[in-house]
Amino acid sequence: MGTMKRFTALMGVLALASCERSDQVVEAQSSALSPAPKRLLHDDPPGGCNDRDYTGDGDWYPNACKTECAAPLIGLSSSFAAQGNCSLSPTVAFLDPPPGPGPDPAYSSIPFHFEGFTHRLACGDSSSPSVLLGSGYTLRFVTSNDQHSPNVGYDWASGLRKGECDNGSAITAVASDHYWHGDNSCCVGLICLSHYDSTKRVYGVTGARCSPLASPPGMRAVASNCQVLDFSNTSVNEAGGGTSWAGEDWDFGFLKAQCGPGRYIKGIAHPQFANGSDRATKILCCSAQYVSP
Repeated sequence: MGTMKRFTALMGVLALASCERSDQVVEAQSSALSPAPKRLLHDDPPGGCNDRDYTGDGDWYPNACKTECAAPLIGLSSSFAAQGNCSLSPTVAFLDPPPGPGPDPAYSSIPFHFEGFTHRLACGDSSSPSVLLGSGYTLRFVTSNDQHSPNVGYDWASGLRKGECDNGSAITAVASDHYWHGDNSCCVGLICLSHYDSTKRVYGVTGARCSPLASPPGMRAVASNCQVLDFSNTSVNEAGGGTSWAGEDWDFGFLKAQCGPGRYIKGIAHPQFANGSDRATKILCCSAQYVSP
């Protein structure tokens, strides 16, 4: 069983290799693990919109905000669905005040909008599988699925846009962006009340970063016992059986899903609206099983 134990010590530089860049250094999980969930930033705030524990893989998703762990993702949270109506003021408080999602006074003809957005991610800790940083690849699933082979082999999020790592990798980061989604909910026939119009800004996960799972010498890691968590309307985690929430609430007021101890996120799914992505609503949790090559 000694070879089956997760090794956590720094392995240092193992090789110079990369799926996307020839100058990347492949190393075992060695950057500091995040002590708290990481906020996904948007709208180009001062100082930029990246929040990364590991940056050695460069700009792996240009023109998008990147939030990155030094370990596999284990949890993700989102707002409720974007909503709008035809009154002059919102009927509920905004979930996240400026400079994050909230009312946009620059659009005087649109008095308010509600926004849907992916909010925070939870990074793995010492109980999570180790990963090889700097040797990963990027998933892009704004308008179509991006599932690397071999994958779990079934449609675990029917009707949604899915990003899924291959069976030997875990998601360690997400890329996010926003787009405008307008509708005609304030129109009757051809008559529209422009100053009552309902417009929604949606912040979504547009891509993700996959990093290979580290393995003991002479073994390889493969995904096993995968389970889908649906947090489109309620918070769920594997501690609650995958249908409810149990334990610490690390993002109060937001919908969230979290894998169990020693497990990791292998896939993320979201609806697609217009030409952009919407808030994340499902994750695929898996365990790492170590087998002979």
